[in-house]
Amino acid sequence: MNQSSQLATFYLAKTTLGTSWPLFEELMVQAGFNPVDYTLADYLKPTAQGLKNQVNSPGISHLNQNNFEHLQGWLDDFTDTHFFLVYTRPEVYLQQALSEGQQATQALQSWSQEVQELLNIQRSNRSRTSLIQLEQALQAPDELMQKLSEKLGWTFPEKNWNTQPLQLTENQELLLSSQIVMQDTGLQQLLAELEASSLNQASLLRPLKLDTEQLQQKIKEGSQQQLEKLNATQEELKKQLNNYQDLKSKSETDLKNLQENLQNQQKKLKEVEEENELLIEQLHFTQEELEKQLLKGNKDHEAQLTQLKKELKEVKQSKTRLLEKYRAVFQSTSWKITKPLRALSRLLKGKPLRAKPAQGGNR
Repeated sequence: MNQSSQLATFYLAKTTLGTSWPLFEELMVQAGFNPVDYTLADYLKPTAQGLKNQVNSPGISHLNQNNFEHLQGWLDDFTDTHFFLVYTRPEVYLQQALSEGQQATQALQSWSQEVQELLNIQRSNRSRTSLIQLEQALQAPDELMQKLSEKLGWTFPEKNWNTQPLQLTENQELLLSSQIVMQDTGLQQLLAELEASSLNQASLLRPLKLDTEQLQQKIKEGSQQQLEKLNATQEELKKQLNNYQDLKSKSETDLKNLQENLQNQQKKLKEVEEENELLIEQLHFTQEELEKQLLKGNKDHEAQLTQLKKELKEVKQSKTRLLEKYRAVFQSTSWKITKPLRALSRLLKGKPLRAKPAQGGNR
């Protein structure tokens, strides 16, 4: 291969190009390029210019997708280098993103940001960069080599390129990705700009050609497998449902028995509560009656006691008066005068002459 530039570096965003990059790298090796592992760390070395001395023919390398800001530095340092900026179709990128569980909107936004960066770099460095559509390059390598010869003045050997045709995994994710891209009107302007700027004219505005019959057959086979899995799952679910229903029936029976027992217990409890309330009412009534009788008895007793005390006092007073009268009689003159008569009377009656006198107390 004859070339006017000493080194060619192919920019690669790994997550964008995915597994298709080795196929493209193999194609470029057949064209006379040597794989060289240039890294960002190599670029940051003070002797970055020495990288050019590591190879005697154009090389292939890549940068990480997060290092767009360093690509312009490479362009400034390696002034005799032509950079190939490689990108993939949005359908292929979206297919990979969906298979990894990413959201379609977020994936397309990431793809759009990356290719927009490549477009900006290509527009600022048109003579030193070539924008290459990866899938188109693998499908039509002769077209790519012809374009490279026309732009760079390089002569490539006429040969049958030993490239493996791009094997897209035609599945539901790819079909869905194609539909999403076709329906996303926001991508149309960006796709048109890419198509116009790419070295190998890629028909980005036309949907990706898919073997729909083969895809439908795969979907049918996959659907049959899914159906068998679903049937097996359904049978398992039926067993689980039957077990659940048996358990549910037993639980309902147990619940019914518990509810009946609870109702009986509540009924008995209510009867006991009613009996307790009645007993409490009777107890309160009896207590009140006893208190009334006790109060009444106390009052009657106090009245009787008062009356007895009063009568006792009156008896004592009567006794005192009688004693006083009795003493007065014995001490009176008439008692003394009638003493002989009393003595005679006693003799006549056969009684002693002297009677024992009272001693001021009971006689």
